[in-house]
Amino acid sequence: MSYQVLDQSDFDDFDTAICNHGPQPEDFELTETITGLEKGVATVRSKKSGVERSYPIGNGTIFPGDFALELGRGVFIYKSVPLRRPAFDRRQHTSSSN
Repeated sequence: MSYQVLDQSDFDDFDTAICNHGPQPEDFELTETITGLEKGVATVRSKKSGVERSYPIGNGTIFPGDFALELGRGVFIYKSVPLRRPAFDRRQHTSSSN
């Protein structure tokens, strides 16, 4: 794959962020989508969890830093699933005023 906006320093910082947090670089896929002149979106997908996040790239962006923060917060560990809330039973939550 040919990259147009991401450069070697971005790849080095990306790999460093991964190694600093435990996984291996080969556990992730990185793709680049061009959205304009020298700007775009980097999409990172964890091969293990399937979690995918996108980051702006180009002049003035800090994609590797944003990725490192989310990696450190555990964003890529588990794929989020919608939480199911238990049905609300109004009878259990009414106050009796006798």
